Amino acid sequence: MTRTIVVIAFLWLAIAGAAVAQAQQQDWSPFEEDPTCLVSRNYFTKPDARNGAASAQGMILQWYVWGDAFARNLHGQDLHRFVECFQSFEGAPDCGLPRNAAVGEVLWGVLNGREVQPGDAADVYFSNPPPADAIRFAAGGVGRCFGKDSQALTLQELGLVRVDTPMEACMGVIKKIHAPWTNAAPYQIDREFAKRPEVRAWVTVVSNLVASNATAPSRQVQACSIAPTSLAGILGGALEKTRSDAAQRMSQAEATRLRLTNRTDAERFAGLNGCQIAYSLVLQGINSRQGTVGKVPDTAIGWALDYEKANLGGKACPPMPLALSAWTQKQPMATFQASPDPYTAFRAGKGPAFGKTLEDWRSFASTWMSRYPTQRVASGKAHSDCAAVLYYARSRAMGPVTNADNGPSAFQTLARLGYTAEAETAMCEHVPVSMLARARGAYDAEEARKRDAYAAEMRRQQPVVPSTLPRQNYLWRNAPTTRCYWAGDTKSGQRQACFTN
Repeated sequence: MTRTIVVIAFLWLAIAGAAVAQAQQQDWSPFEEDPTCLVSRNYFTKPDARNGAASAQGMILQWYVWGDAFARNLHGQDLHRFVECFQSFEGAPDCGLPRNAAVGEVLWGVLNGREVQPGDAADVYFSNPPPADAIRFAAGGVGRCFGKDSQALTLQELGLVRVDTPMEACMGVIKKIHAPWTNAAPYQIDREFAKRPEVRAWVTVVSNLVASNATAPSRQVQACSIAPTSLAGILGGALEKTRSDAAQRMSQAEATRLRLTNRTDAERFAGLNGCQIAYSLVLQGINSRQGTVGKVPDTAIGWALDYEKANLGGKACPPMPLALSAWTQKQPMATFQASPDPYTAFRAGKGPAFGKTLEDWRSFASTWMSRYPTQRVASGKAHSDCAAVLYYARSRAMGPVTNADNGPSAFQTLARLGYTAEAETAMCEHVPVSMLARARGAYDAEEARKRDAYAAEMRRQQPVVPSTLPRQNYLWRNAPTTRCYWAGDTKSGQRQACFTN
């Protein structure tokens, strides 16, 4: 039977951009949405869509929907699990399909880059609809998605159950299944449970539904409309945690709203000028439409970029376009919050963002010190002004680092962000004018201390003059006090002469 249907995105195929649905001819029963099916018609597209994580159950549904076009558009990344359905080996899955070595060989070739050829075993095999046992097997993974061919199948016999679980909770469970060694309340998933076929099939389908960008968020709820019976309790625990977390977030949001709305204007704007207020409103309108009236004008976005450049360079606020001024005056101010000042955010950095060359450091140091009077000092010598200011900024002589809004404090923080020759050369091109004299004094004092310490050490190591030593017998340390020597022979024996030291 031939019918015309709307081409809709297929879940397994996480494609870079969703194709616009168009009418096409199909040979068999078109896909029919059902609350007991994980798949929404939002997930179907032309049969050449691809996904390396396709489940065998999903491939059978694609075959069911697209008919003989399924075989002509098979791709290697689709077949990692499906090809096992036709192979004979210990542990091979029973997909409700007879083992067929010829089809398996063709699919193995597709898996390695070849294509299904007209008239070969796979082309002939897939020119027929999936058998009833294959539909039953596939329904156990994707739900009752096969129209009249699955109407006789009950969720109970498929091992499935209806669930009322938001996608947030479903994805939380899926993360636990992917990492079953991670135990976290209120549910725990062990490794053996995570390996169960029905669990793996459900995870594959739901993960790919979420990965696809072809569906509106409101339709993603269907992806968690059913689940394996063994997962029902776990999903229930995740749902309770999700609801608890959502309630806590709502409570915190309401507390924040009340705190913001109860402020006085002086507290709300805290000395901000018109440019700072407008910049904060533009950022809020770009990043979150919540609480924003009307679209942010294009000229306002360009102005915000100009404001950031001027702010970082210590320059005056650029003129505000009329469209921005009019848009700003329409915005509600009860929950207004100031955005971070660009220069203040810059001062939280740890060095150049994209490189560490001399030019990178020059640009970074120039922006860092742009708000304070600076001067360039000589560098390259051990006793240069550059050495003095870097020593001073990095030593305890200057006191603790505060990164305060003044030149010396800013330079003190800057000097500790890099210790390479490139960084130090760049830093010494932007030394606070008020800092140099104190730096020289501290550096000279340190050099004098080092010289005095060196002289004292040299004196301590001076050799002792021999004349100052006590008299010692260097020739025979252990000589006796009384010594005798032979003085000749006599009639009665040898004669000795003795003396004492």
